[in-house]
Amino acid sequence: MISRENQLGDGLMDWDRVEAWLYTILGLFFILGFVLESFPIVLTVMVLALLLLL
Repeated sequence: MISRENQLGDGLMDWDRVEAWLYTILGLFFILGFVLESFPIVLTVMVLALLLLL
């Protein structure tokens, strides 16, 4: 029981790091999207990111 909880805790920590990187990358793409006015690219990246999260 204890070992399973520890494994779940480590997994949550890893996912927090992954999500932090994903949000950072999405933020950069949002900035690039507004600067370049390339909204289709931003929407495509958002859809791909959501699919990866699923």
